[in-house]
Amino acid sequence: MAIAAFPKDSISAVLESLVYGLFETAHAMLLTMSSGDEDAGHNDAVTDRCDVRVCLEGDRDAYGRLVRRHQQSVGSLLWRFTHDRLEHESLVHDAFVEAYFSLRTYRSTGSFRSWLLTIATRVGYRLWKQRARTRRRKVISLDGIPEPPAHGVVPRPEDALDLLGQALARLAPRDRMVLTLLYLEEMSVAEVATLTGWSRTLVKVQAHRARGRLKKLVQEHDASRH
Repeated sequence: MAIAAFPKDSISAVLESLVYGLFETAHAMLLTMSSGDEDAGHNDAVTDRCDVRVCLEGDRDAYGRLVRRHQQSVGSLLWRFTHDRLEHESLVHDAFVEAYFSLRTYRSTGSFRSWLLTIATRVGYRLWKQRARTRRRKVISLDGIPEPPAHGVVPRPEDALDLLGQALARLAPRDRMVLTLLYLEEMSVAEVATLTGWSRTLVKVQAHRARGRLKKLVQEHDASRH
C-alpha cells in the first residue's frame, strides 16, 4: 500500500516536511527494518488450527508452539504502540495471555494470526487510552518536538521515525491507531477494519479526520513559532 500524499494547498513547507515527508521517510526505514520478517505471513494455517484444537483438549505444549510461531508478528505490531522495552514485553505477554483465555472463541474457519493480531491491537489500544486518561491535555502542545528540517531537506530515517512518533503521540488514541495501522503497518482498509472491529467506511472516515487533526496540530505549532 503506497503512502498517499496529503493535499498541498494551504499547507506550509514545515507542514509538508513534518507530516508527509516524515511518513514517507519513516516508512522507507520501516521497510528496511522489516525486510527479513517475511516468514510472519506464511504460517501454516492447518498447523495453527491443529494446535488450537489439541490445546483445548489439554495439550500443554500446543499453546507454546502457537506463541513461538506468532510472537514475532505480535511483537512487531505492539512495538508500534510503545518503544519502551519493558512495557513492550508486558504488552506482548498480555496479548498472549488474553488470547489463551479467549481461545474457545477462535473460529477455525478464520486465520489464527489475524485473530491474534486483533487481540494484540486491543491490548495496545488500551495502553494508549490509559495514557490519554492520565495525561493532562488541557492544551495540546508540540513544544517537545524538535524543529523539523528545512523545506526540501530530507530528514534521516531514524530522525523522521522519532519525529513522527512524537507527533502521533499528541493525537487521540483512535486517530493514532488508524494512522499507525494504515501508514506504518501498511495494512489495507479491510485489514484495519478486521483488527479494530470498525466498518470499512468508519476506517476511511477516521483516517481522513486523523490526518486533518495531525495537520492542524502541526500548523498550530508552526504558527506559534512565528
